[in-house]
Amino acid sequence: MRGLAKTSRSQGAMELVDLERPEPGPDEALIEIDYAGLCGSDAGIYEFESAFERMELPTVIGHEYTGRIVEAGDDVSKFSVGDRVVERPIRGCGDCYQCEMGQENVCQNAVITGVDHDGAYEGYVAVPETALNPVPEDMDPKHAALVEPTSIGARAVIQNSRVSPGDRVMVAGPGPIGQLTAQ
Repeated sequence: MRGLAKTSRSQGAMELVDLERPEPGPDEALIEIDYAGLCGSDAGIYEFESAFERMELPTVIGHEYTGRIVEAGDDVSKFSVGDRVVERPIRGCGDCYQCEMGQENVCQNAVITGVDHDGAYEGYVAVPETALNPVPEDMDPKHAALVEPTSIGARAVIQNSRVSPGDRVMVAGPGPIGQLTAQ
């Protein structure tokens, strides 16, 4: 199998690398990737911005994706082979103040798919069951791959603002997250 990986600590330096198919652990599912999006973070990795200096290279990038479970570890109980899923790619440590307050997305010790371990720009990825969300069978997989970036805009509007239905707002920035937020 091949994957698109960041291979050195410089601008560019992305290569297709040969990889072994991951083996899921007891609490993991093996996901066959259907579609993967390109995030601004992936562009930042390409440029090798300072936020990504912690990466151990080579690392396969990509965290906005959808796929289908093709294998499940012995301890996986909420999902089955054949289920369509998306991943919550930021996983907190569970022990820090932010995690205990339910804000693992800002955990200082978070592990991020495509940054701290191989991501979705390969054929398969092994993911802990606790990081998976189901995708309805009738949802187009191309649309399901947009769940993660859409969740960023939805959280900003629903949880972190005082916007109500019918309010007039301005969304600054015409990038993908801004476009999804405006919708």
